[in-house]
Formats: sequence, C-alpha cells, structure tokens
Amino acid sequence: MATATKSDLQEIKDLIKEQNQKIDKLDQKIEQLEQKVEQKIDKLDQKIEQLEQKVEQKIDKLDQKIERIENKVDEIDRSQLQIKTRLEDWKPSFDKIPDLAEKVGELKNWRSIALVVVSGVITTLFWFFRNGKL
Repeated sequence: MATATKSDLQEIKDLIKEQNQKIDKLDQKIEQLEQKVEQKIDKLDQKIEQLEQKVEQKIDKLDQKIERIENKVDEIDRSQLQIKTRLEDWKPSFDKIPDLAEKVGELKNWRSIALVVVSGVITTLFWFFRNGKL
C-alpha cells in the first residue's frame, strides 16, 4: 500500500473544499429556484382567485338577465291570456258577421241598407261605450 504524502493530502483537501463550494453554490441556486417557483405559484393563485371572482360576477349578471327575461315572458303570457279572453268575448259578434253580410246581400233597396248600416254603427258605439273603450 502506498503512503500518502502531505501534498497528496493537501490536494485531496482542496478537491473536497472545491466540491463543498460547488455543492454550496448548487444549494443556493436550488433555494433561489424554489423561491422563484413559490413566487410564481403565489402569482398563479392570485390570478386564479381574480378569475374566479370575474366568473362569479358574470354568473350573477347572467342570473339577473335570466330573471328579467323570465319576468318579461310572464308579462307576455299574461297579455296573451288577456287577448285570448277578449277574442273569446268578441267571438259571438264575429260569428254574426256572415249572417249580417247575407242579410245585407238580400236587401234590395238602399233604405234598408242604410238602416242596417246605421243600426250597426249605433250598436258598435253602444258596445264601445258599454265597455268603456271610447
């Protein structure tokens, strides 16, 4: 077995010191990288929170719009029901139109036609006044 000289031992010590210094530098770089990664993760978390808030705001706005649309649809349904009711009320009058037209066609003198027209106008006015429309 060969004996180690002082210079060999010194050389090994220097190599060990160099390796320790390199390891220390690597440790510092790893710490710096870890800090950068943590900062990036924090920034991403903040951005995610901001996006979540924006999404919640958009959802709230959409909910409000949907509610307004539902209210308008309800109003339209009520109006449609009122119109249907009025048409049903007027249906007997509409059903009489063909009979009246036939009677007017059968009339041969203008006095009778004028009498029917005048009585129709008076009847119409009566119905308008009665319903409070005029």
